[in-house]
Amino acid sequence: MSARTVRRVVTGTINGRSHVARDDLVQPVTVAPLPGYAWHRLWGLDEPPDDPPRAGPGGPLAHFPPPGGLRYHVYTVPPRHFQPSPTLSAEDERELEEQLPGRAAYIESEPDGMHRTPSVDLICVLSGEIWLELDAEEIHLRAGDRVVQNGTRHAWRNKGDRPALWRSCLSVRAHTDPAPTAVSPFDDATRIVTERLALVPLRVEDAEEMAGVLGDERLHEFIGGEPDTITSLRERFERLVAGSPDPDDVWLNWIIRRRWDAQAMGTVQATLTMSDGESTANAAWVIGVDWQNHGFASEAA
Repeated sequence: MSARTVRRVVTGTINGRSHVARDDLVQPVTVAPLPGYAWHRLWGLDEPPDDPPRAGPGGPLAHFPPPGGLRYHVYTVPPRHFQPSPTLSAEDERELEEQLPGRAAYIESEPDGMHRTPSVDLICVLSGEIWLELDAEEIHLRAGDRVVQNGTRHAWRNKGDRPALWRSCLSVRAHTDPAPTAVSPFDDATRIVTERLALVPLRVEDAEEMAGVLGDERLHEFIGGEPDTITSLRERFERLVAGSPDPDDVWLNWIIRRRWDAQAMGTVQATLTMSDGESTANAAWVIGVDWQNHGFASEAA
């Protein structure tokens, strides 16, 4: 393996006999908004393979796999002196979506990189050092270490002075047969993007930041009630994140953020209700006073 290519050998079966189906060099995928980062896409499946499996990965694939799918990549994270721009232009976002389709829906903000996918990621650090950041802690990994990244919210940080490379195999759990209750069309990591906004799934940890948005006295002159304290807002967010106690209801909650600077501006809440085999949705939104009269509410809704 060189700095630019990875050799890929793929076996196959023809007329009951095994052979080498392809032996080639895989070029990295790179994007200008994230200098120094690289993704070698070695293999991918969007559904469980046949027996025997086909010797080709099929057509263009999304960056992350769907239920029952798989992605096999070599990923390079540059050292800490490579610092992406804290904001992305519309051109940057187009390039990211073209080269890494679907990735933006899971990334909470660039360049922070915190994200969660509903997958089991099997990782082997090939060279360099990397730090795995989780909500509650951070772990330092070196070449030869293995990680089972079990569908948690996380980010990768390279605090060293040379690139870190690792091999990853992302396998998304299969769908189970749905129960006759309301089912969310989104997983816990789904990020909805519009022209100016990113709707990021609400977390309990957002309470402190959102207290400044939702605790504005001017806002409550209009919507009524008393502003929540950070403690009471955290307790409310805990209830929202835990979900509805009614199996016929699904609660969906997002923080409304500006795409160019991740500024929190409000919330969108939706309740999906199952009745007689049909789902209905009721939505509500709140925009902080400082960001009203710019069309953000209708865009978020």
